[in-house]
Amino acid sequence: PALIRAGIAARPREFLINVAILSVTLALGASAFYGVLGFLGGLLLALVGTWWHVRSKTKKRLGKINDQLVDLLQVVAGGLTAGQSFLQAVAAAAREIGEPIGSELKLLLSEVELGATMEGAFERLRDRVRDDDLSLVIDAVLIQRRVGGNLAEVLTNISWTIRERIRIRGEVAALTGQAKMSGWMLGGLPVALGLILSYINPTYMQPLFTTPLGHILLAGGLTSEVLGFIVMRKIASVEA
Repeated sequence: PALIRAGIAARPREFLINVAILSVTLALGASAFYGVLGFLGGLLLALVGTWWHVRSKTKKRLGKINDQLVDLLQVVAGGLTAGQSFLQAVAAAAREIGEPIGSELKLLLSEVELGATMEGAFERLRDRVRDDDLSLVIDAVLIQRRVGGNLAEVLTNISWTIRERIRIRGEVAALTGQAKMSGWMLGGLPVALGLILSYINPTYMQPLFTTPLGHILLAGGLTSEVLGFIVMRKIASVEA
């Protein structure tokens, strides 16, 4: 599911094999310069980098899906008003809106055509995407199927609500952008300084990697870096 949400077109086994090859290669390369500590550091860097890559692609893809929701609801509501059935309106929206939400809707329609229930197909869509706004739309559709009502009007109202939430998120992002940038700068400065000193004067930095006290100081510094970065991110994160 994590690879699907990230939009990575690879099977889990293939992805894990590629990650393993990358991790071992990077770890062996680092061990040639820094020994066992370099091997462990390279391995950790590869794993963290892979996690960050998947998380970044997931966030980007879900952001695109969220941005497309307003257009999707307007197309579906317009189709319902014009006399189309709900599935016909969804199919038209899948063709018109495009990726990435188009592929999700096509998968939903394929499941229904193959005999899945509408409720089950929508629940699987909710589980794949895991977006609060899309979950709101799915709840509205499923409730309307049970109790009836004007679905076109409901979707139009939800479209307005989502549009306002997107606007508020943009304002919050603008207000917290400086704090997030400060977190990146403060977190990256010690790392950048360490790399520069290692390049300019390797002998000066060598005790950090070759002595027990250096290992302790290096581990303490990395731990402080991670904790400080997490705290800064929490301070700058505002739910909207």
